Amino acid sequence: MLVVAYALSGNVDFDPYTEPLGTDKNGKPVFLQEIWPSPAEIAGAVRSAVEPEMFRKEYASVFAGDEAWKGSRAKSECFAWEPSSTYVKNPPFFENLPAEPEPVAEIRGARALAVLGDSVTTDHISPRATSPRTAPRGRT
Repeated sequence: MLVVAYALSGNVDFDPYTEPLGTDKNGKPVFLQEIWPSPAEIAGAVRSAVEPEMFRKEYASVFAGDEAWKGSRAKSECFAWEPSSTYVKNPPFFENLPAEPEPVAEIRGARALAVLGDSVTTDHISPRATSPRTAPRGRT
């Protein structure tokens, strides 16, 4: 829902808890708490629109794969991580991952790390090769 709030405001560099998202047709400020649905409203919408059968039908054959997968030469369901790779590494945040997630905590005071133009995507800011130690991105 915060994505919608930022989209409505047209800006990610603001505090949606204390600053208005915009103004109504009379010029009055509109705040997030005025449009944010309550947990009961969300639960009601889910109950009225989502049925368990939807998931059973959609995911009944999830492990069968499509025709491209069935025609592939894949020999394992697990990715063979190459420890010496400088490009694709096994993400360490999956190590010792508990079976049950921690309770969701409230995020306060977060700010954008970077505000980029519409034409900048993650492949523009993620290195795709080894970084020389003398390059800015290679320095620590």
